[in-house]
Amino acid sequence: MNELCQKQLSLFHSVSRALDNFKKIGKNNYTAAKIRSRVTTLKQIWAQCVQVHAALLQGIPEDKRDAVAYFRDRMFDAHEDVYQDTLDYMAECLEDIEPPGDPIQSSSR
Repeated sequence: MNELCQKQLSLFHSVSRALDNFKKIGKNNYTAAKIRSRVTTLKQIWAQCVQVHAALLQGIPEDKRDAVAYFRDRMFDAHEDVYQDTLDYMAECLEDIEPPGDPIQSSSR
């Protein structure tokens, strides 16, 4: 279980750093390809977080979870918020570069 907790903390670190690392690129250097790449990477990391979280839920009985900082401090929930905020920011940046098209034009293609 300790290995899973360590893996999860490492994944959470990546999620937590994603927004700062993205901003380091600089808005003037954003391209649709760069943004999509970062979004894809973030989603892949989060998918691993979800898998490890499920394994931790299975491996640690509910009555013992209060003794584990991961559950007691609701780390998954906190990092889910970070993940969603980061994804939203990246999506807004992508929309600035590639505004959504006219729905009528898009459907006629």
